[in-house]
Amino acid sequence: MLHKTHLRSFCGAIILGLLAAISTPALAANDAMMDLLKILMDKGSISQDEYELLKNAARADNETNTEGQAEIANAAKTLPKIDTNGKLKLSSANGDFEWQPIGRIMVDYNWIASDKNKLGSQAEFRRTRLGMEGLMWGHWIWKLEFDFASAEADMQDAYIGYKDGDSWLKVGQQHVPFGFSTMSSSKYMLFTERSMGSGDVLQPGRRIGISGFTAGNDYRWTFHTGLFAGPSGDDDDCLGTSLDECDESVTAAARGTFLLFMQDANHLVNAGGAVFYSVPQDSLVRVRARPYFHVTEDRFIDANFGANGTGNNTGGLAAESVLGLNAEALLVYGPFTLGGEYTYWNVNTEPVPGLPGSTPDVSFDAYYIEASYFLTGESMNYNTKKAQYDKISPNSVVGKGGWGAWQIAARYDVLDLNDSDLGAGSGGEMRAGLIGLNWYVTQNMRFMADFYKILETDRPGNKYDGDEPYGVTVRGQVFW
Repeated sequence: MLHKTHLRSFCGAIILGLLAAISTPALAANDAMMDLLKILMDKGSISQDEYELLKNAARADNETNTEGQAEIANAAKTLPKIDTNGKLKLSSANGDFEWQPIGRIMVDYNWIASDKNKLGSQAEFRRTRLGMEGLMWGHWIWKLEFDFASAEADMQDAYIGYKDGDSWLKVGQQHVPFGFSTMSSSKYMLFTERSMGSGDVLQPGRRIGISGFTAGNDYRWTFHTGLFAGPSGDDDDCLGTSLDECDESVTAAARGTFLLFMQDANHLVNAGGAVFYSVPQDSLVRVRARPYFHVTEDRFIDANFGANGTGNNTGGLAAESVLGLNAEALLVYGPFTLGGEYTYWNVNTEPVPGLPGSTPDVSFDAYYIEASYFLTGESMNYNTKKAQYDKISPNSVVGKGGWGAWQIAARYDVLDLNDSDLGAGSGGEMRAGLIGLNWYVTQNMRFMADFYKILETDRPGNKYDGDEPYGVTVRGQVFW
């Protein structure tokens, strides 16, 4: 049997061997290990000399480890950052460079019923976009995005710009600053389709040009303005057959917004206005609209200025200039949202070459009012930095024990292309009502169901006059 003193010496030797073998910086620097050495000395398992030897060795290792940790920390400061909160975003350590892939997929099924015209129920990919955006040298911003829903690469945003604080300047293809409905992303709008007067109807969409944006303190006000060209058409879009050139239209536009009241992000009142002035030059001006359902090519109302005076439904008139005005208002009060817009056009006309006649000013207008309510308590996200809607973050996420966010919405919508000066050449008028249900399962995924009803189509002498189709559109969408 081992003597007690021998046993202690044997245990101490084992401990010394283990401590000598363990060389990880974390163990050497561990305060608990220092306390253990003290206990072993007090119990006589190791001698005072052995304790001092091990303690000094631990301190030396700790100093070496501290230097190594400092080197690792300095190296970590140069590593790129990765953000995966609902997106994939890579950033340099100092934030001067950023790169982010972007995209969206929206797939619809449209069921349509009409007593007068065959519109056709069918499914479609409404949008399938891929692109990227980023930041360079802390100030230079850029974006490139294409839509492949039509089986072709249709360019959407494509610009480069310079950003300094709350202000920026962009050059390239981008939104014309006119109309809240058109400028707000399709990822966040209340219904599967925008209002009838927006989206390149009475509110111009994207154009190639230059624009600038600035904002006041806390983004209480914003101002966005720009100068744009196009879009151009082919030679058939020119106003006269004898023209040697077909110059693009030129458009100047500006939009301003102001927060009349803001308690917090979920309780605010915003108002805004916009103006644009367009000179078509040799390009035609045509205003037409579907009865909401994007899958149909039928345009129930249509006002066509130009086209060489042939097939023209506006009495042989061409547009010499177009002045557009817009007013917008939005109330967000907790889960409830109420908003609307009014858009007005004044078309200064001229006779098509070879077709002399009077040149009256023609006016069109459109307006809508819509409301929504979150049954699960969320709130519409109005991004004051962009003066647009932004993504919704559900209080609970489907797949993580939650039910997501549920929202109901309703809209009354009017587009009027009739004018007494056009007589039989008037473009027509449509009135519509909508109700919708949105289910946000995550902040990047949503399912939608809308019921549309054309309440009135007024276009005498046309096959669409009196047609009042109705139907349902369901959508699944994801974006990143």
